[in-house]
Amino acid sequence: MKNLRYEDPYRPPFELRAAVVWLLAAVLLSLWATLSEHGLARVGYIYASLSLVFVLVRAWQGSRVVIRRRRLSGHELTFMSVDELRRKMKRCPDALWLGQGFGWGTEHRQLLHQIEQHSPEELTKRDDGEFGVRYLHGLHNGRDSDLYVPLRHLDGHTLIAGTTGAGKTRMVDTMMTQLILRGESVVVIDAKGDADLREVARRACRLSGRELVEFHPAFPERSARINPLANWLRPTELATRIATLIPSETGGDPFTAFGQMAMNTIIQALLMVGREPTLVDIRYYLQHSQEDLVKEATQTYFRQKMGAAERAWKPYIAQSKTLKEEALGMMQFYGEQVRRDRSLSDVRLDALHSLFKHPGEHFGKMVASLLPILDMLTSGSMRDLMSPRSTDLDDNHEITDLWKITSTNRV
Repeated sequence: MKNLRYEDPYRPPFELRAAVVWLLAAVLLSLWATLSEHGLARVGYIYASLSLVFVLVRAWQGSRVVIRRRRLSGHELTFMSVDELRRKMKRCPDALWLGQGFGWGTEHRQLLHQIEQHSPEELTKRDDGEFGVRYLHGLHNGRDSDLYVPLRHLDGHTLIAGTTGAGKTRMVDTMMTQLILRGESVVVIDAKGDADLREVARRACRLSGRELVEFHPAFPERSARINPLANWLRPTELATRIATLIPSETGGDPFTAFGQMAMNTIIQALLMVGREPTLVDIRYYLQHSQEDLVKEATQTYFRQKMGAAERAWKPYIAQSKTLKEEALGMMQFYGEQVRRDRSLSDVRLDALHSLFKHPGEHFGKMVASLLPILDMLTSGSMRDLMSPRSTDLDDNHEITDLWKITSTNRV
């Protein structure tokens, strides 16, 4: 069986001490040869030359240890132009360039274990103000190479983890720039509002001839308007989107369920009368009475679904003096003339009438957890930004949504 030999790569460079000794020996032998007779001088020069050979050998061996230890100090920051990034993109058109580095293998885990046996502070200086572990970048005994990830591997979720200052944002910058330059649809959700990240996106859009659509409640003058209640398959989806924001321990408590039911009823009624539901409308009908919506929805149903003329229900509202009395009269007509025939009744109107007749005090308590959410989404600049109306000709800010952005490959 072959003898396996292992050498600690981060040991002190003992060879350099031997090189110094051999150098000293070469100097002494040269002096001796100079002062000796011709025959002995020849022998002295031969041994001096052999000593110099050992100097070179030991110096080379020791320098390898020194270089390996110096690598543990890490690398300085490097910078790249967009043109350089484009050249790297052309080399692998079906992948994203992530940076430079090396593949982590078994040998690197062993080297890391060896460093921890020595204590990293003995091998490399550490600045108390720096982040991360610099010596991880010096474990590879060779030059770093370009690292790419195939685009098909990014179809699912990707996690980028690291401590503060480790380079997570810079990696996001690099990936985002490449996707924009490729013409992909890019949606960036930045809770911190990083100005540098926005500038990177804007620069990439400018280089690719595309437009950056921004949404920021703190800067309504440059923000697009987004309708969170756009694009749905079933009207019940809209109430669910808002109900998920209600603080709840279980997600199925009666207050959340009642709030979702009330919002769904209002949304269904708004759609019946041909109005686009907005957060402002939902908040209004939850905080105030729904008599105008009850009257409009009931009349719309009578005309469109039953073909009933106004003279049919006019006697029920003839004596009404207020909007609420008119709504009650319409409900009375619906109850006496329509609901008797189940084929003519409508579950949306039934739910709206039931909501309208609900005791006000109890209704207010049941939606108490929902109103703060709606107030937050409809107060101040958020009112116009998140409840846009296409009929508002005075506001020239763009109205968009995630479906429009993704379907048209926008940023």
